[in-house]
Amino acid sequence: MKQIFVMFALLLGVCAANAQTTDTVKYAAGNDLYRGITR
Repeated sequence: MKQIFVMFALLLGVCAANAQTTDTVKYAAGNDLYRGITR
């Protein structure tokens, strides 16, 4: 059961890391809003 949560957390981390490098998320959320979240 614990392994499922660990894998889910890793997947979320990978998705978050990928979102920071792609410009599509920036345009979807708006540049100012996106920069405010990351800082």
